[in-house]
Amino acid sequence: QFENACNYRSTHGNFENDRLYMLLSAISKLIVAVVFAKYWGIQGIVLGTIVGLGFIIYGRIQFVFRIILQISMRKYLRKHLLFSLLTGIEIVGIKYLFAWLDFEITYANLLVECVLIGIIMIVIQSVLFYKTKEFQELLRYASEIVNILKSKLKHS
Repeated sequence: QFENACNYRSTHGNFENDRLYMLLSAISKLIVAVVFAKYWGIQGIVLGTIVGLGFIIYGRIQFVFRIILQISMRKYLRKHLLFSLLTGIEIVGIKYLFAWLDFEITYANLLVECVLIGIIMIVIQSVLFYKTKEFQELLRYASEIVNILKSKLKHS
């Protein structure tokens, strides 16, 4: 998710809003690296880098949610946790289904399993989320892509 936050911030072009976090990052990195380098050597310097990166990650994510998206980070994280939990349940359910089906181990069956897993997950996700605005937006994008491809094929 951090890479997405960096991309949003870069695209938005407002670099001033997270400069405090950049400053905190530099100060914490320097202090932690100097203190722990004395005891742990290079590992102390790496620890300082990780601690400093934590401030940058937090600052950029805060900036993206508060300024650009104007949504609650907690609400987003709860929704993300719910989606992750549902995906985990799907994976476990599919794992037990395929253990019960007991396919013979071959490359052809591996390909069949992959296709079936994809289809099953698409069906489950569609049933669970077809009323959400995100799903409707995804359908709209898919429709636009299909229309673009059709027009390209007609011109060929």
